[in-house]
Amino acid sequence: MLSRALSLAIGDVHGAATLEEFRVVMQATIDAIAAEYRLPGQKMHVLSEYDPAECVLVTRPAAPGPPVWSAEGVAAEGDLDGEPTGVPERAADEVAALPRILEQLESDLRRAAQQAEEALDHFLEPRGLLALADPDWLTDAGCGLRPWLADLQAAVRQGRTVDALIGARAWHQYAARAAQEVERLLEANSAPETHFRELRSRLRLYRAKAGQLGFLESAPLSELHTAARAALQDRPVDLDAAEQRIAEYARALSAPR
Repeated sequence: MLSRALSLAIGDVHGAATLEEFRVVMQATIDAIAAEYRLPGQKMHVLSEYDPAECVLVTRPAAPGPPVWSAEGVAAEGDLDGEPTGVPERAADEVAALPRILEQLESDLRRAAQQAEEALDHFLEPRGLLALADPDWLTDAGCGLRPWLADLQAAVRQGRTVDALIGARAWHQYAARAAQEVERLLEANSAPETHFRELRSRLRLYRAKAGQLGFLESAPLSELHTAARAALQDRPVDLDAAEQRIAEYARALSAPR
């Protein structure tokens, strides 16, 4: 799956250029292949000393913007330039892989929204949350991915394979950009919960250290621990206040006696 995803990503003349874009496109392709053939999924990871978004692997010609498709499924003049690479017969296969990508985007957007709702309910003024993604990515009648996909599927049924192949590759690139933004949403919206778990783990470690040092019965330390634990339990949790209480407990635990 990895080699096929890489060959498809490299072969797309207007496709991925940076290391991060390749990761997103290849992950989407791997997910689609795994789902189609019922294979175990694989997760892409990038290990690099450089910023993946700035690391250019392949120099590409200027990419077209998302085309506006007419009711007949033909792109407006000037939206797509050049002939597609590959043979038109590949159009049906490439278009058939796109719904899986759209399903994953929709699922990730729902998960990002759920994370935001849970964070707003659980935490006091949580930092890191981003506004939810523009729904036009998926539903806008002009260039949304879902109606655009419907036009591509219609083009395949009508035998307009060249149009479908060009459109499928432009669709894939636009979806890859959308996936990058959705990933930013997921990361930002999960940040408050991640911070909360780190603080809770940190408090447990300090409590264990107090036990190892024989300080569990110390009244001042016990009061500080109780305050820190309460700061993590009260709803909504004030993460800044909880971090401050835990830091006070840690300083007291490390103070010379």
